[in-house]
Amino acid sequence: MSEQSSLSEMAGWRGKILLSLDGEEVGHIREVIYDYLTGEPVGLGVGERIVTLLVPARGARLESDHVRCEFSKEQIENQPPSDFGQGFANFSEERHLYEYFGVVLDHEPELRVLLEGDDLPGLHQVTSG
Repeated sequence: MSEQSSLSEMAGWRGKILLSLDGEEVGHIREVIYDYLTGEPVGLGVGERIVTLLVPARGARLESDHVRCEFSKEQIENQPPSDFGQGFANFSEERHLYEYFGVVLDHEPELRVLLEGDDLPGLHQVTSG
């Protein structure tokens, strides 16, 4: 398994196609979900505007003009339903999704969503006057 990509790297993946472990197209990466406390990416929001699947960021890697993840298309498409807008509706729903994908967290993340076109957090330019 390769090293985890940074939030700034994954921010550049928005708009790219996500391929499953088995090489099938899952959809376009629309957003990056990250832990506000650590700045670490947690997941990728994939799909069309109406339906978004959450794919764990763990092990995802850029390959040429697309991104490949560590999960099969079937596993991604059969994930438990979740109401994820700017965060999970409740903690048990979030925990259930992590468990489904086998993601172990060492703390409860404070999730934020980096949508297509959003700037990276905390990177406001200061101009001298």
